[in-house]
Amino acid sequence: MKAPCHISEIYLYTTVIPAQDFNIDFIFFLAILLLSIDMLFKKIFRGFFCGALALLPVGLYQGDPDSTDFQVGIHGGGGRVASVITGCQALEGGNDIEGAAGSDFVDVSGEVYWKPPLRSNLPVVVGVRGGYWRTDLNLMTRDVHYDDSIIYLPNYSFSYINPCISFETRYVGMGLGYVFGDVPSRFRDGKIEKTRHVSGHVRVGSMRGVNVKFSVMESSPQVSGGGLYDLSISVPLSQRMRSSYGLGFGPYYQIGFIQRNRVGISNHFALDINWRIGWSAHVTEYGVSGGLVYRLGLHR
Repeated sequence: MKAPCHISEIYLYTTVIPAQDFNIDFIFFLAILLLSIDMLFKKIFRGFFCGALALLPVGLYQGDPDSTDFQVGIHGGGGRVASVITGCQALEGGNDIEGAAGSDFVDVSGEVYWKPPLRSNLPVVVGVRGGYWRTDLNLMTRDVHYDDSIIYLPNYSFSYINPCISFETRYVGMGLGYVFGDVPSRFRDGKIEKTRHVSGHVRVGSMRGVNVKFSVMESSPQVSGGGLYDLSISVPLSQRMRSSYGLGFGPYYQIGFIQRNRVGISNHFALDINWRIGWSAHVTEYGVSGGLVYRLGLHR
């Protein structure tokens, strides 16, 4: 066994965000956002959109210029995440995994999005996402005598709600979101570390063609759909099929490979098939999910 690096008690850890600093930054951003929208679009549905933006925390969805006004999706999946014990190199910013245990999980999600008609020329998408994740958690820990053990937490779960808004032009898309719920970012050294309550993405490239996107907490479902953080490139394979390829992590401990596919099966329905795979020590961290998307209204 490696020499001790430090002695610490066993406890569950939750990152605490200073409420005052976060609220000030959020309110400042929201105020700038509302003023910008008012200046740009005051002649088009001004009262409706200003009221909606004032009521909704911000988040986003990558829209499709050919989609209809309303879009509803349901997704479900499962997989495995790792809980790890780290050594001295991890304390210095490295990635020294000395032990790992896997936990199988299941998760589900649903989402609803709305966008104004194309003729309005408003690059705005609003909506809400939500989901649920559950596992019988094997939490790896090390006691004061440096003996590794597992804390078994049956039926460990989290749920979340994520109201959203985004701004999507043909070549650039971006936005932010607020997540109601405590979502774990990783399981390490006997601790359950939590994410910040922020989601969002930045897209660069053609909405209909090839584009690159960095996203935070936008997968559907949140874990089996790819993970909490990912960077991917999206490519149209045919008129009805699009695939994306990327890297992501959280609550998966290590970075893994992600592939997402959307296949149009009719004018109103599309099928999503997603998977990811990676490794933390001897534990295979993976996720597999599927979902159905229904576009309401007249198809363009």
